Amino acid sequence: MIHPIIEKMFLDENPKSVFEIGCAGGPFLAQLQEKYGDIKVGGMDISRGDLESARDKFPKYKKNFLIHNL
Repeated sequence: MIHPIIEKMFLDENPKSVFEIGCAGGPFLAQLQEKYGDIKVGGMDISRGDLESARDKFPKYKKNFLIHNL
């Protein structure tokens, strides 16, 4: 199931890539890939553990996930 916020944010859109600030383990990014196919994803978060989960979830894009405090 796609989160309602994602439905609203990307209404009438067909994104090719998304970079999420505060991505945690990438649950929203996973939903976007589910809806739009293999879009290029990445993100930043302050939690090393969450970013490792995101990197494991998206091995093709693991270099796109950064530990950073905005």
